[in-house]
Amino acid sequence: MYEEIDALQERDQYYVIDYIPYDTDDPRFLKLEEYFERTYLPSFAEKIIRIILKTIYRFPCAIYVTGPSEDDDSMRLSEAGDTPSRIERTPNNAEPASEATIPISIPYDTDISGYPPAELAAIIRRIILTDGPSSVQVLCSIPHREHPSRFLISIGGGFSVTVYGAKPRTEATDLLQALATQEGLFLKHRSER
Repeated sequence: MYEEIDALQERDQYYVIDYIPYDTDDPRFLKLEEYFERTYLPSFAEKIIRIILKTIYRFPCAIYVTGPSEDDDSMRLSEAGDTPSRIERTPNNAEPASEATIPISIPYDTDISGYPPAELAAIIRRIILTDGPSSVQVLCSIPHREHPSRFLISIGGGFSVTVYGAKPRTEATDLLQALATQEGLFLKHRSER
């Protein structure tokens, strides 16, 4: 799993899902960014959740929660926003009463794509809001008879959402562009050439 994720993340072209339509190196922007983090990060998290859920129900995807180190084998996200050590969840037949009352541990590096939407949303929300050492990696497949391909949506803490391996003007980028626009966000192309 990590080999494919690492290979996708090493590509010199990728996309970011951002809340502003332009790029800036203006140091004054840091004040605005801090304000947005304090004020709009929960709204951003909800927008990303909707984009991810719509994407994983369109393309076959594997979803992994990756951890900060090999010493930590599972993750718990507390309501207080402490550094995560494992995520807990409800049984598959029940909606979670709250994100903090989930009795089963989810180990890192396990495909959680079969979890119900409410649980996936809770995991993504906590990763974005805690800005901790963990991340969610959504590895999607685009079925095609001759040339199947894969792309990766990497969700870190804060406003960090990056798409690797999606080629311009393809079904994947068209969908992500439409979903970002629908949420008032921007899919921006990056190149490190």
